[in-house]
Order: sequence, then C-alpha cells, then structure tokens
Amino acid sequence: MNRIASSILLALALGTALPAADLAAPTRPIRQEESRQKSIATQTAGAVKDLRNLVEEYEINGIGDPEQLATMRELSRALDAMVAPGSGDSATMPWVTQRLGSARQVRELEQVLTQLRQASDGQSALVESLNKLIQAAKNGMGARTTTDFKKLINEQEKLGELTEKLGEELVGKDKDELTEEQKADLDRLADQQRKVEDELTNAKAELKAESEAMRETDPETAKALDEALKDLEEKKLDEKIAEAADALADNRTPEAQEKQDKVLDELKKAQDKLDAANRDPIADLAKKQDEVNKLIDRQQDLLDQAKKLDDDAKQKPFDDLQAKQKDLAKDTDKLSKDLAKPDSKQPDSTDLPKPQDAKKAADKMDQASKDLAQKKRDAATEQMQEAMKDLNQVKDQLQKDMDALTKPESELDQEMAQLDQDMKQLDQIMDEQKDLREKTAKSKPKDKALTDLQKKQQEINAKMAQMKKPKAPKGEQQKGQEPKPESALEQAEMDLAEAENQLGEQQPEPATEAMDKAMAKMQQAKSQMQQQMAQAQQQQQEQQQQDGEPMPPMPSMASPMPTPPQEAIDLEQERGPQQSAIKSVNTARGATATWDAELDASERTTLTDSVKDHFPARYEDQLGRYYALLGAAKDGE
Repeated sequence: MNRIASSILLALALGTALPAADLAAPTRPIRQEESRQKSIATQTAGAVKDLRNLVEEYEINGIGDPEQLATMRELSRALDAMVAPGSGDSATMPWVTQRLGSARQVRELEQVLTQLRQASDGQSALVESLNKLIQAAKNGMGARTTTDFKKLINEQEKLGELTEKLGEELVGKDKDELTEEQKADLDRLADQQRKVEDELTNAKAELKAESEAMRETDPETAKALDEALKDLEEKKLDEKIAEAADALADNRTPEAQEKQDKVLDELKKAQDKLDAANRDPIADLAKKQDEVNKLIDRQQDLLDQAKKLDDDAKQKPFDDLQAKQKDLAKDTDKLSKDLAKPDSKQPDSTDLPKPQDAKKAADKMDQASKDLAQKKRDAATEQMQEAMKDLNQVKDQLQKDMDALTKPESELDQEMAQLDQDMKQLDQIMDEQKDLREKTAKSKPKDKALTDLQKKQQEINAKMAQMKKPKAPKGEQQKGQEPKPESALEQAEMDLAEAENQLGEQQPEPATEAMDKAMAKMQQAKSQMQQQMAQAQQQQQEQQQQDGEPMPPMPSMASPMPTPPQEAIDLEQERGPQQSAIKSVNTARGATATWDAELDASERTTLTDSVKDHFPARYEDQLGRYYALLGAAKDGE
C-alpha cells in the first residue's frame, strides 16, 4: 500500500512513550497537518464541481466521446465520495481531518496515538483509491496503457554513463590488475544491469496483461502493444542485457558499452510505439494546427519586415532578418518530419497533410534566407509568399482531418458499430462454447475435470451477461407475429445457466444437451443480428443517396461474388449429402437464414458446425448480409 502520511503523523504514531508534559508539544504540527488536509478536501471539492460543469457543457453542445464522458462522471462521483463526511470507519478526507482534530484535543497518550494511527491509515486508503482512479482515468481518457519503459530508459542511460566513466579509469588494465574497490564497482554495475533485465521482464508481463485486457475493447491499441513486445523478443533484448552484465563483471567495458547502447536504442524504439498507442489523435492534430498557425504568423511578420527593407540599406538589417528566416526554415523542416511519421489513428483520407507540402515551404524559406544574405529583397519576399501558400495548404488539410475526427456519429452509425461489436463478441463466445462442449462430451459423470469445466462455463456465462441483448427483428413484427418473451440471446443465456448447473452436479450428458440448445439459440441470434445489420446498411445507403454521396462498394471477397438468385437458394445442389438437410435459405427477399428441417438441438449444432467448416466465418457473414441487402432493395421496388 502506498503511504502518504506526513512525517509528523508517522513519527507521532510510532508509539514512542512521551511524558505527559510533552503532549502539548505536537499540537502545532498536528494542527498544520489538519489544515493541509482541509485544503486538499477543498481543492478536491472544487475539482468535482469543475468536472461536473465540464461534462454538462460537453453534453449540452453534443461534443465529446461518450465513453470519456462516462469516465469523467464516474471520476466526479468517486471524488465526491472522498470529500463526503465519513461515517463509522469510512475513510474520507473530512473523516481524516476529524481524527487529526481529535488527536489535538485528547489528553491521554494512548488516545492521541490511536487517533494519529487512524488518520495515517485513512490517508493511505485515500491514496490507494486515488491511484486506482488515476489508472481508471488513464484507461478511459485515452492513456490506454499504464506501463512503459521510461524508467528502464532512465536507468539504462545512467548505467551507460557510469560504465563510460569507469571504463576510462580501467582502460588498459586486466581484471587481475584491478583493486578490490574497482572490482566492487564492476560487480555493482553488473548487478544493476541484471536488475534492468528483471524490470524489463516485469514490464513485458504487465504490457502483455494489458494487451489481453483491451483486446476486445481497444484492438488497435492491443495490436500496437503486441508489436512492441514482438520487436523486443525478436531483438533478444533480454540476452543483450545479460551479455552487457557479464561483460561488466569481466572488465570488458567497451563491449558492455556497445551492448548497453543497443539495449537503450531498442528500449527507446519500444517506448515510441507505446507513445503512439497512447496518443490522442485530436490533441495531436490540434498541436500541429497550432504549430502551423505560429509558423504562418512568423513568416507574415518577417515578410512585412522584408518589404520595408531598402536595397540600398546596409547589410546588418538584412543579416538580422536572414538569421530569423533561417530559424523559421529549420522549424518548418521539423514540422515536415513530424507530418511524415505514420499514425494509424488519424482518419482515413487520400488528402492527408503531405510532409512534402511543409518541406516545400521549408525549402522556400531557406532560399529566402539565402536571398536576404545577398540583399535580394524582391526575390526573398517572393519565396516567403510562396512558402506561406504551402503552409496554408497544410493548415486547410489539418482542419479537414480535425472535422473528420470530431464529427459526431449518427445514431445509425452507432447502431451499426454496436452490432458489429456484438457479432464479433458472439463469434468468440460460440467458439469457446464449442470447445467446452467437446470437452464436456468426452467427460464421465463425477469426473473431477468437470469442476474446471464448470468454471470455464461461468466465464462464458459472464461474457454472455455483458452482451447487449438485441431487439426482436422488425421482419417478425411486420408479419403480425407476437413478440417473444425473451430474445434468442436471453434464451441462450438461460440454457447456459442450466449447463453450468449440470456441470456443478457433475452430469456431463444433460450439460451437453443444454449447451446444444444454447448454441442453436446463439446461431439464431447471430442471424438476427445479420438481418439488422443489412437493414441498417440499406438505410445508410438510402440516406447517402438522398445526401448525394457516392454509394460504397460491396465488401470484397477472396473469390468472385455469386450471381444473386431470383428465388430461394437450394443448398442441396451446392453442398454434399451431409448438408442436404438445409432445405433453403430464403435471404433473397430479406429473410433471415433459417433451418426448415425438423432437427433436434444437437443435430442443429452439428449441422451448424459443418456449415461453418464449409465456408469461412467472415465469408458466410458477408454473404448473408449481401443477400439480405438485395432482398430489402427488391422489396422496396
């Protein structure tokens, strides 16, 4: 646990026996600590108010990411709880202040120490809560990873400096010629280098855990972490660190320095990738916009000064202006390099700010600097004006990218994004459930392994419980059918709960039957989601047609898209006897793919698996959406 209690509290709460006459002595420092605690509570209350006002302003104006706003609201509530009056042993800031006040007022030594210990423990609990809030805020507000290599880079840089200094002292000496103190210095550096290896191992483990935790919620950042870790493994950084430590222990300082330089270089590259993963694209664009605006203002100011110069003037005014123009060219060249860095989080666009636009401006600025050195005023001002045109092009494109990033998503876009996420999550659950079903089917009653299988089923059930349950398909409602009491996912959830109970009773056969029923319901839910997605895509295309936007192309397939049939598709002609039970998939008129055969749950699951093996999952999904979209379009004619 992190401790933040002041040295006064720690000293007074140690339980050291104090004469009764000395009890009045600590009153002043305790009062000071009490005052500090009140001040922190006041600042925290102010932060709560500011956060609430900020969230309210964002919501009124319809800006801000919904997840980040939710994080801000949770942060506000958590901080508000910390400044609320405490009750009982609940550690809040006012509660800690009360303990400190009590410590000043009581006269018995034991009571003083009790109050101080409680205040110290309360402060520690608050610090622990604040640390958790900080990490949660980082995760929710864009700082997606809480682990990095900055500390390791610092330590490795210091080790490199110490190794270089010691190497200069030991140059030309064999190990047996060293003094005991010099040998101890080498051993100490070698031990410190090995600690870097241990810390790297821990950092990689933490990053791997963070990557796994965000694989579903933030796959892009998870991928960036995976790539950073993969690079470190491929470069065999652990081995290089160990080799540097061994070289230090053997007094091979030049070799150690070479290894240390390579280690430091790879750590910095890995840190760059982590920084890119945590980068906020909106903040980055805003920063670049500010840089471009400042460059334009500086160039305009220098242009105005250059126009006032007289060709017959002395060289000094030209030289002064030339120096400022040269600095401006260097800063613009730096901007062009920043723009050249790839950033996967920027919006997809064919007109991203091209680094060569800024590079052209930098070159023209540099030429203007040379012209000023030769007192060529007109040539210099012409180059300055051309440079400003290039910078304005960069400025305009940055604004387009900012508009693309900050444009609020429509409800339809949000619905489609949620459906896509739900389908991916359902696919993962179905794969896990299929694997669990196979293991359960191979088990015997009262098998000890069933306990572990029950735990796995609990994990799957927890994921199902977190899924957003879809509404009943509109097609069913339009046909006049009564809405079902539960959605297919809710029915699947109940079947999975039954499977969990049967596994707890160590009965694999009824557990397997419950799993089969659940799998059939999940397949039905997936088909419903596909239909909803197709309807949403159709609605989106209609809106785009009304707005005069070009129609997006159909998703590309690895193999050519089959010609859409006019009637129901007979899969008996296309597939083998094993799949002939599938009589028709009438997606040509917008209906969900359904099983017409009279099959029980286990046979439907087997059939589903065989179809899944026949077509890749993504192809099957896209095919279903494509035919549903065609059917919806045909019905609209």
